[in-house]
Formats: sequence, C-alpha cells, structure tokens
Amino acid sequence: GEEPTARWLWMMNLLVFAALAPAAYYNQHALLIAGFVFLFVLQNLWRPLYVSRFARQSGAASAATLLSIESQARSACTMVVAPLLGYAVDLVQKRGLGGAYWPASVLGLVVAIVFLVTTRTRRSVRRLNCDPA
Repeated sequence: GEEPTARWLWMMNLLVFAALAPAAYYNQHALLIAGFVFLFVLQNLWRPLYVSRFARQSGAASAATLLSIESQARSACTMVVAPLLGYAVDLVQKRGLGGAYWPASVLGLVVAIVFLVTTRTRRSVRRLNCDPA
C-alpha cells in the first residue's frame, strides 16, 4: 500500500541522514557521496508514489494543477531553505565546527523526524475518532 511504503521511505531517509550527519562532521567524503546517491535513489522511488497519491486524492481535471502547485511550493521552499542552509554551512566552516556539510544532514534528519511523527499522529487521531479515512 501507499501509506506503509511512504512511511518506509521516510524511515530510510531518516536512517541515511542519521548516517550522513557524523560522516559530514568528520569529512568522510566517500560516505557522503554514497549517502547522497542513496538519497537520490530514494527520491526516485518516492516520486511515483507521490504522483499516485496526488492522482488518488484529486480528480483527473485537477491533478495537473495540483502537481503544478506542488512544483511551485517546492521551488519556493528551496528559495527560503537554500540561503539559510548556505549560511549555516558558511558559519560552521568559519568557526571550525567539524566538516562543512553536517548542517544539511541535520536538517534532513529533522525533516524526516517531523514527517514520521506527524503521519503517526494523524493515524492515531483517526483511530481515536473512529474515522474510517
């Protein structure tokens, strides 16, 4: 099913980012490259699942509009997050706080945790309310 698969993919992201954080801190470039390649593979597994979830939740007429909105939201998020992450990486480098790229790993770890916790919370709330959805 889509929900268990999405949860599995988020868990894999969490594990990869948890491994990337110390690898980035200690400048283990081979592990960083392998980790980001694995994240790319996970993203390619996520995309068809994501599109099918959009298609299931919307009608055929609005599916393209929803995907366009999703694309624009992703671009807007990148516009905000990229400069902040760049600032964090520069700050870490300037102050000599380990390898330069660990803030990106920590951000990915936090995002994965937030998504896993919120999806679990929604499922628990549905059970408590006896909502069949």
